[in-house]
Amino acid sequence: MTIVVDGQAHAVRSGQSLLQALRKLGISVPGLCCHPALEAAGRCGLCVVAVVCSGALELHLACLLQIAPDLKIFTTTAPVRQARASVARLLLRHAPFADQRCEDMLRRIIAENTMDVLNPESAATLIGETGEVLPKGCFLCGLCVAICRKTGGNRLVYLGRGPTCRIGYAATQGATDPCRDCLACQRICPSGFISGHPRQVFPPACDNR
Repeated sequence: MTIVVDGQAHAVRSGQSLLQALRKLGISVPGLCCHPALEAAGRCGLCVVAVVCSGALELHLACLLQIAPDLKIFTTTAPVRQARASVARLLLRHAPFADQRCEDMLRRIIAENTMDVLNPESAATLIGETGEVLPKGCFLCGLCVAICRKTGGNRLVYLGRGPTCRIGYAATQGATDPCRDCLACQRICPSGFISGHPRQVFPPACDNR
C-alpha cells in the first residue's frame, strides 16, 4: 500500500495506524499517550497531521487514523505546527513533571513550531484559565488506567469530569487488595507521576463494582 507524506510516496503495511506507519518510516511525529501495548485513544493530542480530504486539508490525530490506499498527508504545514504548539502549551499547564523528558519534549515542540520562549515560571502555573486547579504532574493521558484494565487489575479509575477529573485508586473493602502489584502503571506513565505504588499515589475511590 502506498501513502503520500509531505509530497513523497511511501510503501507501508496495511492494518496499522498512521502514527505507527510514520514512525516506522522515520518521520518524526510527537506523542505522549500512544503505547504499542494499548489501543490509541488520542488523549494527548500532539500527533496532529493534515489530511487531504476532497481537495481540502483537515487536521487529524495520526494515532487514530488508519492507513488507507492513496492517503495523502502533511506533517509540517502551518496549521499542523500551530496545533501542536497549542496542545503543548495546554499540557505544560500541568507541569512540573517528575520526568524532565516530558517537559523538555513539550518545550521543544513549542520552540520548533512557534517563536515563543517559555520560562520555567510560566510552565509551572497550575491554575487554569477558568480558575480550576489542574492536576500537578499528571495530564490525564489515561495510559495507567488502560494498562491496569488490560492486566486485569481494574484498580485505577477516573474520578469526576471536566476540570475536576482525576485518576483514583479503587480499593476493595475486604482484607485482600486485588491490585497485582505489577507496577505496569508506573512503567507506562510518560510524565513520571506514578513514582510509587498506585494506592499511595492516587486518591482513594469508591469501588461499586
